[in-house]
Amino acid sequence: MKNVQNVFAAVITLGILLASCEQLNLFSNKASDLIEEIASADNKTTVSTAELPAEILTYVSTNFFETYIETASLVENTGYEITLGSEDQLYFDTDGTSLDSVAGCQNDSTGNRPRRGHGRGPHAHGQNCGGLDSLVSLESLPAAIYTYISTTYGDSAEVRHAKLDNSGQYVVAITGHIILVFDASGNFVEVAQIIRHCRGGHGTPVAVSDLLAAITTYINTQYPGAEIKKAFQKDNGNFVVGILYNGTRVILVFDASGNFLAVHA
Repeated sequence: MKNVQNVFAAVITLGILLASCEQLNLFSNKASDLIEEIASADNKTTVSTAELPAEILTYVSTNFFETYIETASLVENTGYEITLGSEDQLYFDTDGTSLDSVAGCQNDSTGNRPRRGHGRGPHAHGQNCGGLDSLVSLESLPAAIYTYISTTYGDSAEVRHAKLDNSGQYVVAITGHIILVFDASGNFVEVAQIIRHCRGGHGTPVAVSDLLAAITTYINTQYPGAEIKKAFQKDNGNFVVGILYNGTRVILVFDASGNFLAVHA
């Protein structure tokens, strides 16, 4: 009798698991369909980062802390398309829930979650920089990383976020919007301020002293006391300048003549 009860319980458990999987796949398929609907829509409206749901800003600043939001579009009653400075594209529903993470949460035939490229369309890329599922717990970082940070930046330096890129390197954000890169053993590789260009080819670095006078004048006027940390010129001629203003990262975009175009998170 006990064996019969055990078999009956196992059948019920299996049924619940199968139902859960079917529900998960249903949500995933709906998310994928919604992504395609947003990506192919011809009625997208450009919105500023200030108009985005807080959930989107938090998601990007946590999962893609090494880049920034370059453009954002809204398809009314459908969702958002976000293009990052790395040229990756992310998709969210109108509540700010990541559709990419939902669409990518199906298990494959081995029971593991597949690694997905983040983004679609003409500028879609695989996870060369790391992204979805690439965050690592701060406790799992090699001790050598913490030793380097405390020695170089002092004990007050706070480790904010960490991820693994596709090459197996640790990308670590610390206080002051400084991004550090370490190899798999925790050996220091490089430092970046404000933005990390992990793929290269998305802009030519520009020394602060070489910036157009119109750009530095605008920054000094609109953001007095700001520190210019990084600047580069994109292939389209626009200048992108990263500054620290009152401890906050601000990304400013100017045209080839130094005229202000936009501000981004």
